[in-house]
Amino acid sequence: MPSPARYLALVALGTLAIACHPRPMGSGMPGPGDRKVITEDMIAHTGASNAWDVLRREEPQMSFRQDEHGQPTRMEQRGQSSMVLSDAPLVFVDGARLTDWRTLKEIPASSLHRIEILNSIEGTTLYGTDAEGGVILIITKRGAGE
Repeated sequence: MPSPARYLALVALGTLAIACHPRPMGSGMPGPGDRKVITEDMIAHTGASNAWDVLRREEPQMSFRQDEHGQPTRMEQRGQSSMVLSDAPLVFVDGARLTDWRTLKEIPASSLHRIEILNSIEGTTLYGTDAEGGVILIITKRGAGE
């Protein structure tokens, strides 16, 4: 059993103390911050040729739109959206933020180690208000040290 110090962080800020109890990934405990993980095996089973296609096939909570030539045009969380604000999630590849998520089409599926998808609650908690559309964390085999 891991030590309680791993699960409990206590930060004292003057007279204010904040305690948080992060739920470790893979604990099986549901929560509002659940992140979906698309593993290397899942990626291989999709038969997809690039990261865009893997996400389209494996993430039902997001809407992916393409033009008649198969080029990405829109990516957003399903449900109510804003006509003014961008609902596209932030996308990081090996820790570096992509400025244009359309480049997902250029990342070969064979180079992917795993993809983690954070919902808007967990995304804004960890990455700020720019992440109200969620966050997609792509870890390549190179980034994972393979």
